[in-house]
Amino acid sequence: MHRLAFDLDKCDEKLAIALKPRTPSFVASALKGEVAIALPTIERTASKSLFDSTEGEKLRARVRKIAGRLRQVGGMERKTSALSDFPTVQRGIIKQIIEAIHVIEGHSEDADKLVGKILGRLRKQRASRVSKR
Repeated sequence: MHRLAFDLDKCDEKLAIALKPRTPSFVASALKGEVAIALPTIERTASKSLFDSTEGEKLRARVRKIAGRLRQVGGMERKTSALSDFPTVQRGIIKQIIEAIHVIEGHSEDADKLVGKILGRLRKQRASRVSKR
C-alpha cells in the first residue's frame, strides 16, 4: 500500500505543476503524459483484492480523483500564453532552459519554483528595460 500511495503522491505532484497557469504547455503536456502512462498500472494495482479495505478504498478514491485532474490538463489554451510576453527569439531559448530544469529536477516542486523565479526575474528585467526607454 505504501508503494501505491507513493506513486499517487508523485502523480498528484506532477498534476499540480501541470495545472499551474505559469507552467508552459510543453511542460504540462510532458507531465500529463507521465501521469497517463503511470495511471493504468496504478489502477490495476488498486483494483486487486489485496486492497479490499478501508485504506484500499481511500487509495482507489485518490486514483479516481487523479484521473479527473488528468482530464483537466488537456485543452488549457492559457498555457500557450505562459511565454507569449517574451519575444519569439527568446521563447525558444527560455523553453530549452525550462525543459532542462524539468529534466534535471524531475518535474518536482523545486523545478516549478525555480522556473517561476527565473520567469519572474526575466519579466522584471524586461520591464525595467522598457521603462528606461
